[in-house]
This record gives sequence, C-alpha cells and structure tokens, in this order.
Amino acid sequence: MCSAAVVLGEEIDVVRPVIEKFVAEMFAGFARRDQRAEGQLYLRGLLADWQA
Repeated sequence: MCSAAVVLGEEIDVVRPVIEKFVAEMFAGFARRDQRAEGQLYLRGLLADWQA
C-alpha cells in the first residue's frame, strides 16, 4: 500500500493548463459538448486524491 500524495493549490494552478490541453485533445473527437465535459469530469475524478 502506498501513501497518497498531497497536492497544494499552487501546484494545481501550474498543472491545470496542462491537464486542460490534454483533455481538449483527448476528447476532441466526442461529437457533443456534454460528452466532452463528462470526459473531463471523469478524468479529473481519476486524478483526484480520494482518502478513505
């Protein structure tokens, strides 16, 4: 079992544009805007730091 990393707000501000660019490229083929938004939400959920 590995420990979860803590990400600070300043770090998120640096990484956010990179993630947004990736999301735009990754989900560009989705026909509908709501599908692209859900894809982004899904990816953000995968990257979130969930603690039990």
